[in-house]
Amino acid sequence: PDESAVKPEGWLDDAEEYIPDPEAEMPEDWDEEEDGDYEAPLVPNPACEEAPGCGEWVRPMLKNPEYKGKWEPPMIDNPEYQGEWAPREIPNPAYFVDEDPHQLFPMAGVAIEIWTMSGGLFFDNVLVTRDAAKASEFAQQTWKPRHAAQVAREEIKRARIARAQREEAYETGGLMGKVNYFVLEAMDVAVANPIPSLLTIVVAFVSVIYLCCSGGGSPGPRP
Repeated sequence: PDESAVKPEGWLDDAEEYIPDPEAEMPEDWDEEEDGDYEAPLVPNPACEEAPGCGEWVRPMLKNPEYKGKWEPPMIDNPEYQGEWAPREIPNPAYFVDEDPHQLFPMAGVAIEIWTMSGGLFFDNVLVTRDAAKASEFAQQTWKPRHAAQVAREEIKRARIARAQREEAYETGGLMGKVNYFVLEAMDVAVANPIPSLLTIVVAFVSVIYLCCSGGGSPGPRP
């Protein structure tokens, strides 16, 4: 305890920190014969809020500068400890050294394991070789044509879907649907025929400029 501490002035030694609630009332269904004497719930003493404190005053505690904690005997090495046990190892009677690991039995097939949730996957044209040039030549002769055909089929499929959507918008989209239809049609023609489309645009542009410039000449004589 801090022997130099002094009890604050105005400390209420005889006052309780909590007192029965003066506003509490006994419930209507309370039976003193069965439930016992009614006791109001405790609430903070309002007198303690104005005073430095209530109840018995106790000197505050200080840290002991000489305290070193709970004593425990020091740990030393166990002279009988032999470490974690593990089964001893013995020579493997089936062990051998493969002197020619490159010599393999003839292969009649190739197995490919793929973990996927997509069905319809197929593999063909499997080539086993050490020559990168031959592998590239083989791919150009087998995979590339098939891949190009697959890309072309996908483009045709997308074009058919776009055409169907465009025609549906023309039928049901009102005026804006029809305008969008003809704009997209013109863009398709321009993409398919870039040079004639460019010449047509240039001729139309020059014609508009010519008409605008020639239309501002002097008017004829009045009748």
